[in-house]
Amino acid sequence: IEWRAAQITEVTRKVSERVRKLKPDLIISAADMADPEDAYRMKMQDYVTWMEKGHLDAAITMNYTGDNDKFTARCKALLERRPDHGWVVPGMSFAGEVEKIGQQIAITEELKTDGFAGFAYSHLFDRDNGHVPKEKTEAFVQTLMPGKTDTPWKDKR
Repeated sequence: IEWRAAQITEVTRKVSERVRKLKPDLIISAADMADPEDAYRMKMQDYVTWMEKGHLDAAITMNYTGDNDKFTARCKALLERRPDHGWVVPGMSFAGEVEKIGQQIAITEELKTDGFAGFAYSHLFDRDNGHVPKEKTEAFVQTLMPGKTDTPWKDKR
């Protein structure tokens, strides 16, 4: 595991260096497993170290669960190891009910994460029917996202 993780870290470092030479202001992010320990052990993703070393600017975690306690625990696990460099952005599934999505958004606000990312487009829009918004999309926009928000990295880096 250590050797494989080191190889992935080396690729991440090289990609980061090359990208930053070409576009120094570009934000580099990765979709990672939600819990940093599981990410390392199961997928060799050492994204906390990648952020600490500046190879990665944002960890967009795949925290897809309908269980709010599990969602919260995963967010806390990453926030406890949060590096000085980088943003922590929990990803959540938009497959569930609007109320559950709202609860998880509230959890990210309470824990002071750097926002949230919603997955997937197909849960909000009908790709096979002209990309028409699904019924829950209007409820989502009306109740959870009534105004435009800024990204945490808008003026930072």
